[in-house]
Amino acid sequence: MNLSYYYCNNILEPIDDCGSPAFLRNLRRDLDRVNVMRAKAKRKIAGHIRLLMTAQLAIALTILSTQQLSAMESDDGWENLKRITRDRSYTIISRDSKCLVGMLAAVDSKSIWIVGESKSAEIPRTAVLRITDVSSELARDVIYSGRSSWIDVEGAIPQGSEYLHVQMKTGEQWTWKQPKVTSESIVFGNKSVVKRDVRRVWYVRYKPTTATEDYVRHENATLLAPRLWFDGLILGKIRVPLYDSEREADESPIACHLAATPGESR
Repeated sequence: MNLSYYYCNNILEPIDDCGSPAFLRNLRRDLDRVNVMRAKAKRKIAGHIRLLMTAQLAIALTILSTQQLSAMESDDGWENLKRITRDRSYTIISRDSKCLVGMLAAVDSKSIWIVGESKSAEIPRTAVLRITDVSSELARDVIYSGRSSWIDVEGAIPQGSEYLHVQMKTGEQWTWKQPKVTSESIVFGNKSVVKRDVRRVWYVRYKPTTATEDYVRHENATLLAPRLWFDGLILGKIRVPLYDSEREADESPIACHLAATPGESR
């Protein structure tokens, strides 16, 4: 139905002339009013939608933050053993300073199995002090740490895009590449924090490379190993807890007395 016809026959008084200039002026005026009201309604609805979306986003971020904090609280680094390659040897350092070198065969919540040439050895989780991806007791190479130690934070020395994730007792968090760590503080640029205010520190490092990738890198043929391209960024990372102020600190040097590899005799 033509709008002007409907307006003339249903809105105007009978004395109005539908063809007069007054009719056209009134029609334009009322249409302008309708358009203004429609625009206001749209803005009001859009405002409500924005408020609703903001509230939903805030709730989602709160849930995500809570989940992440819960994950950080519960993850002591043991899960890293399920995320790393099996195609290489690892060094397991026990709490009695014995070292066992072998390939990772299996892992569960209570034990790790290391395999040698002819048989495997089960090592209880409670007996593991440190696991590294090279024959070294250095914190720089740690994959799992069974202690809380500020000395280990000092020895991590992130490289490339690796970093230290620092959580303060106030809840503040920092991710710093190649910071300077002393016995009492962590310094990065013009920012510094003191040890007594630090709640936790994680070492976020590259995942271990495979034995083949190690060989290719040694031969300067990294073109044949795509995961080593772009300075190792494709490797992915794992987060290794090194320090927790709520746990008893162990600042003793780690010794490594090589034990027999599974399947070998001493």
